Amino acid sequence: MAYIQKWFDVDFGSSYAGIGTTGYRLLQNDNSDSVARTTSGVVDLGNGSYGVPLASVPDNAVGIEWDTGGVSPVYAREDIEPHRKDVSIQADLDNPDQYKADVADIVDGVWDEDLSSHVLSGSTGDVLNRILTATEIKSAVVNDTGASKTKFITTLTETTNDFWTRGSLLFTSGNNKGQIRGIKNYLGLTKEVTIQTPLSFQPADGDIFIIIAARKFLTPDVEELADAVFEEQINEHLTVGSFGYVLNEVNNDLKRVLGLLHENIFIDNPVYDAGNNLTSARVRIYSTAGSVGTSNNVIGTYTITAGTDDIAGKFNTWSQIKT
Repeated sequence: MAYIQKWFDVDFGSSYAGIGTTGYRLLQNDNSDSVARTTSGVVDLGNGSYGVPLASVPDNAVGIEWDTGGVSPVYAREDIEPHRKDVSIQADLDNPDQYKADVADIVDGVWDEDLSSHVLSGSTGDVLNRILTATEIKSAVVNDTGASKTKFITTLTETTNDFWTRGSLLFTSGNNKGQIRGIKNYLGLTKEVTIQTPLSFQPADGDIFIIIAARKFLTPDVEELADAVFEEQINEHLTVGSFGYVLNEVNNDLKRVLGLLHENIFIDNPVYDAGNNLTSARVRIYSTAGSVGTSNNVIGTYTITAGTDDIAGKFNTWSQIKT
């Protein structure tokens, strides 16, 4: 928004810098007051220069008289006519200092504003809120005098292991300023960060960095995913029909097979020769001891046969063949 004003200024010289008594009056043709002397609205422009914006100038005013005030004031006069044309305060490029405080207030207001109250769809506030929702952004400092290029203790506060794992770490100060690295590991107890690739320099105690961790959307790398799968406890995944269930069953069966030659065995259907020597028999192996001798839980049936060249009454060889 542009406010229509007139601008007047005066330069008394650097020896009159910072004088709080500087004022002005508007003069008529006979040198009498059109507007009596006042210090209201006077802006100190620095180095002995002063100015004032006026919303309007009376028609009978022909000049402006400045003075420094005090016991021995110094005066300066200027014809008002060149200022009669309305000008926008935004176009007063010759005197930008008068607006510095306002600009600073605006900047502070924007950056300090609470984003939660700016959620209009498609607005900048809405976009920033979405970014913050999807991404964790945090600044911290190296808190380690013995930091290495890949590992260092920090001032991060999160106590959960791997809270920042797979995030990105960007140094904003020190010799590594501008370098970004992926986070391989985070220890909640010591607040130690391990990065995936070495930095160019060992971080110094007090170096500042920021973490950008879109932890809700990032997935582990292939190596971490493989480690997680193969190190998982099978007994935590026993839903019938699931891959974990099948592996668990296979695991149990293998354990039984390794010992079944010496347990849960039942021999029947013997065949003897004329000298009552055992020549063959049926052997069944069971998965559970309570089923031995029955037709339940049979996991293997075999036939054992004596060698044809064995001497009567002796059992020198035998074979076990699955049927």
